[in-house]
Amino acid sequence: MNGSHQNLRFLVDDAQQLKNIPDNSVDVFLCIESAFHYPDKQKFIKEMRRVLKPSGTFLIADLLASSRKKRYFLERWKKKMNFHHWTKEEYLQAFKEQGLKLTYDENITKPVIDGYTDFGSWVPQNKFKYYTGYLWYKLFVLIQVKVNIYLLKKRRHYYVFAGKIG
Repeated sequence: MNGSHQNLRFLVDDAQQLKNIPDNSVDVFLCIESAFHYPDKQKFIKEMRRVLKPSGTFLIADLLASSRKKRYFLERWKKKMNFHHWTKEEYLQAFKEQGLKLTYDENITKPVIDGYTDFGSWVPQNKFKYYTGYLWYKLFVLIQVKVNIYLLKKRRHYYVFAGKIG
């Protein structure tokens, strides 16, 4: 690396089996908006614990299920889309089982919903050759935003967890 960050490295691996990352080698472990896609989050938490240095810290930002209530249609769709949402309680239990101590957790659902306020400006018209393409894309974004807001208000929570070993 160049500059003053010579001790900084970013590694990419399968979060459920971190083959390229040795035990006790990571100072900071970040997982942002991807854990809800991991089918085996227990393995993910175990691997995170394995690679963290004894003085290491972790931060996970994830979309959580508000409950474990089963909905047939929704469960089939989630499986097809590779969504595997945990509840907050499932995360807390997994952290405890792996000897991880939370130093911070926050439900940031409201600020995330508020962040959608200006979604109309996300799609500049000058990026499209034809006005009809712009309108179709704007409609697609509108639908996505409305679905995400609905889910965040009714069925999901957006949480940030931070902690360390111990």
